[in-house]
Amino acid sequence: MTATPEWDISRHASGKSGKQLRKDRLFLLALGCGLLLVTVGLLVVPIVTLAYDETHHVAIECTVTGAKGGLASGGGTWSRVQILTSDCGTLTMTKGISESNRDAVAAEITPGRRFLLQVGATEHAMWDLYQFFRITPSVYSVQRAE
Repeated sequence: MTATPEWDISRHASGKSGKQLRKDRLFLLALGCGLLLVTVGLLVVPIVTLAYDETHHVAIECTVTGAKGGLASGGGTWSRVQILTSDCGTLTMTKGISESNRDAVAAEITPGRRFLLQVGATEHAMWDLYQFFRITPSVYSVQRAE
């Protein structure tokens, strides 16, 4: 029986073959890339989306069934107007809304009427995804449709 010489490089000190070491490295590289993509997806994409939507709006026409002023929370508390519609779902307006004007703005949004609601272009493009995950789209302005 022949002993394996000490200088045999077909095996690593861990006892793994060169082929297994390459597989391990490829797995770690794929895992690292996956983690990087998830991090970018969770941190960078929402920031870029919000910044884009601030300057790019799309008008949608919806039938309002109700509107109410109140407070929203999540990392802080701020005033909002929640707009309920029969054909566009629930939307939230926070831009230009304060504690002193939220109820007055909500009262101007008459139930049973059609309104043009300005929403972010990205939110509009991903409308079905927002609805699926129960994310409330933001409204930038409201005006009565003629």
